[in-house]
Amino acid sequence: MIQPDAVAEKVAMWEKHGQTIMLAVITGVLAFSAKTLWDSNAIQATMVARIDSLTNQVAKLEGAVSAMQQQYVTRSEFAVHEQRIQAA
Repeated sequence: MIQPDAVAEKVAMWEKHGQTIMLAVITGVLAFSAKTLWDSNAIQATMVARIDSLTNQVAKLEGAVSAMQQQYVTRSEFAVHEQRIQAA
């Protein structure tokens, strides 16, 4: 017959192993979550830097377009050339 102390000791041993396994799983999940959060933060920082770069490029392009628009010939200025082209 199995003695009650031996059964209690085995149950306690299995309970300790179960707790150890649960602790290892929880620690693994926390480590995975931390790594994922760290990686997503790094990706977000890279995206912010790229967006800043694109914003600067857009500002430069807007300035270039504005400068080009100021160099356009008006309809009245081109009228003389248009008449000359149609006369030829």
